[in-house]
Amino acid sequence: MGFFYVYILYSKILDQFYTGATANIDQRLVIFFFLFILTFQRHKSFA
Repeated sequence: MGFFYVYILYSKILDQFYTGATANIDQRLVIFFFLFILTFQRHKSFA
């Protein structure tokens, strides 16, 4: 659940910098995927 909180937090930060352009959705997904990789590697190292 904390992972989705990070995604919402990052999306709100991006919304402050970029005001509602459709091209920014792709950039948001790239950051979301990047955070997903970092979170997965972090949990895998603790496992």
